[in-house]
Amino acid sequence: MMTREEYERQKRRLEAQLEEGIELLRAGFRQQIRALELVWMTTAAEDVVLSSIPVETRSQAAPAASVRTSTAPSPAKPSRRPRQPAGKLWDDVNAVFDSLPQVFDRNDLLKALGYEPERSSLYRVTRSLLRAGDISVYSGSAGKIPAKYEKIEAEESADPTSDDAGEAKPPAS
Repeated sequence: MMTREEYERQKRRLEAQLEEGIELLRAGFRQQIRALELVWMTTAAEDVVLSSIPVETRSQAAPAASVRTSTAPSPAKPSRRPRQPAGKLWDDVNAVFDSLPQVFDRNDLLKALGYEPERSSLYRVTRSLLRAGDISVYSGSAGKIPAKYEKIEAEESADPTSDDAGEAKPPAS
């Protein structure tokens, strides 16, 4: 059975833990507000003037009072990579195709290119190479393991100027 003294001690301990937890939560909140303000100040297009309202009372103040800007928000950031001219990726892949190993994957192709093009563009180029019969799928992709492709050797084509271009050649003896 619990005595009144034990009950009061447990209750004070729980209240102290509650107050410590609340103070930790407030400290974390203040840090997040400071970090948010730093991000805001570094990404704003023009000077940003923060009001003199203390951090603790900003959450109670109106949002318009806490931050004032001198101009409109900055425009959207440009894409990660500059656009390449049409056909540049095709030209680059054709230039490095012979240097690729017989069985290669996306990483081998990127290493040979020396840069990383847009995923969708590289996908279109590899699909076109598949349709053209220049490569075949050696093994499909699985999760983070990229698909492997195998180069298809071009068959010796008959000389179009010879007379027997359309005829089958006899086997060599």
